[in-house]
Amino acid sequence: MNMIALLALSCVEGLLAPQAAAPEKPFDPAQGKPEAFTFLFWTDQEIDPGKDGAHKCGPAIEAMNAIAGKPWPSAFGGSVDAPDFVASAGDSCGWPSAAAVASWNKIAREQLKFPTRAVAGNHDAGGLSPSETFYEWLRKDPFVKAHASDNGLPAWRPPEAGSGIIPGVNYSFRHKGVVFVMPSPTYDNSGKSPPGSSPIYKPDLDWLKKELAKYEPKAPKVVVNHFNAGSIMNRAEIDALYKEHNVLFHLCGHWEKVQHWKFGDTDWVMDAGHRGTDGSFSAVRVGRDAIDLAHWNVRDAKWVPEVISRKIPARW
Repeated sequence: MNMIALLALSCVEGLLAPQAAAPEKPFDPAQGKPEAFTFLFWTDQEIDPGKDGAHKCGPAIEAMNAIAGKPWPSAFGGSVDAPDFVASAGDSCGWPSAAAVASWNKIAREQLKFPTRAVAGNHDAGGLSPSETFYEWLRKDPFVKAHASDNGLPAWRPPEAGSGIIPGVNYSFRHKGVVFVMPSPTYDNSGKSPPGSSPIYKPDLDWLKKELAKYEPKAPKVVVNHFNAGSIMNRAEIDALYKEHNVLFHLCGHWEKVQHWKFGDTDWVMDAGHRGTDGSFSAVRVGRDAIDLAHWNVRDAKWVPEVISRKIPARW
């Protein structure tokens, strides 16, 4: 065998020989590997302009910080694990003054032990006297900034609801296999809609469609949106979209009381607000094949009787 043949045979044998496996890359949490986790949810803090909202919400903050280790309602069993984050459905401010937003910042960045994932409500916009103060807080939040997208839609002309979307504040993320979609839609303050009600306008609906379409249709999803099932005038459009994209929960506020609705396969869940002493927050346990949700009454230091426990397809 000549030298050329030997070299050729050596190359072929090298290609056919077993190759050492490449070292496995460490898991990137941003990819959303399915795991069990717990998160909290609250809404409608309604911090007054010029008031110390951090003090006003103190009992709820203390209760959330201390929730780990408490027994779940007997229907669930076990005890609450340490939450990964706290979702907030907006109306953090009664009106978004600099003082109110500073109080909210103190709550989210200093007093709560867990990261905050917030959206804005109609009060955070300032109504017919619009203010960018709360929106700027959202835009500058490092997590929101890293995950926000306007999806090519035009910015609104405040306070004209439906003229576009509020730029830089709508976002989504995947956490341990569950997709969280966090819209802050515009709201009709013109008086044309019934009190406490508004449609989700076309630009905000278009944003939601585009954002949901970024994820696999069967991926389990949770939407956090200030507005509830009773206040959204075109909810049937939302219901169809949620069915198409496997939205399991819509966590909301606006009417400031504990209330549940069920439309299609989506549980709509509202918590009580924090204007007075009757506020609540939810603890949510996401498991392999079930999601459990219970409301904690802050004043009475006990679980509210209404709970949700739903089976889901096994996530791993």
